[in-house]
Amino acid sequence: MRLVNETTLTYDGLMEFNRQHQRKLLLILTILLCLAAGLMLVSVILSLVLSASGISEPPEPSTIVAAIAGLAVALFYVLFPIIRRRKVCRKQADLHVSNTYIFTPEGFEEISYSNTANGHNVYKYDVIIKVKESAGFFYLYINANAAFIVDKRGFTEGSEYDFRILLRSVIDSKKLHISKMTGH
Repeated sequence: MRLVNETTLTYDGLMEFNRQHQRKLLLILTILLCLAAGLMLVSVILSLVLSASGISEPPEPSTIVAAIAGLAVALFYVLFPIIRRRKVCRKQADLHVSNTYIFTPEGFEEISYSNTANGHNVYKYDVIIKVKESAGFFYLYINANAAFIVDKRGFTEGSEYDFRILLRSVIDSKKLHISKMTGH
């Protein structure tokens, strides 16, 4: 079995990859931000209530300013990766990278063409640590931050159905996060 795929990396495809990759990180950062904001708010309210009832001194203005500054810094750490991700994806899409992948049971070839460089690499499937599937793409991860992006619409020989069959035969099932097989 030989499958050939032509994938051109677009801004939308790169953004989808980044959303898949960073979803857990952003979820964790958002939860931490909400916890920090909640704790700061409770602390300020508690200080104001205690001072109004005469139990303690009113909070220093610097405490309130520090709480707001802390919240602003936490918010920056959540929003900055999102803004940065969009800039990076635009720059990568501007390179006009096109990849031809040739998949066989023994391994796969990647032939790259871009504005700046061309390349040809051959890989065994053991370099892949995880495979994910989205609505439009397969992601063959080679480490936690990098993956081969395969466009489902790009198969010129074979189909995405054939590709799933190949992946199931050459990659450990624990590494696969792909759709159930449905007809052609």
